[in-house]
Amino acid sequence: MKTKLLTLLVLPLLCTCARAQSSNVVALADESLVTPDGLYFDGERGVDYQFGRQISAHGDCIEVIGGFVFVTWYQGGMDNRLLRLSRRRLGDPAAPWVTLEFPDQHIGYRGDPTMGDSPNTIAVGVSTIDSTVHLLYDMHAYSQSGVPNNFFNYRVMNRDGAVVRKIILHRC
Repeated sequence: MKTKLLTLLVLPLLCTCARAQSSNVVALADESLVTPDGLYFDGERGVDYQFGRQISAHGDCIEVIGGFVFVTWYQGGMDNRLLRLSRRRLGDPAAPWVTLEFPDQHIGYRGDPTMGDSPNTIAVGVSTIDSTVHLLYDMHAYSQSGVPNNFFNYRVMNRDGAVVRKIILHRC
């Protein structure tokens, strides 16, 4: 009896999911280069960088909301490694990328600024309530005892920061 009831409840749900998946089609709207200057680690693995040579876009480093796409990245060069947030209006292939520059640097593998840490992406989130942009970065398995000055790195913009022209940032 329980098995029949479960089947009767689950079967319509599976059919609904299958119908929804078959009707959704994903297509490339347009493509553009955010920057040619993204952080890339040269040298030898285990000496100059840990894991991979570049910090590739994955996880929460891309957000689409309010007619914009937001992308986070680090500017290249181990002497630079600066935090960046780029924004571009959707639906207009000619729209330029607008990039905000931050003084924060990628802190390196376990706080060593001479060694790259490729999984250390910058997460971006945009509040649907007040359009504040939140950035969380350099959080790859760090602790307060291991890197006391950089174990929690967070920035937030003022209200409506995601949609206004002049953007004001605060470091928390």
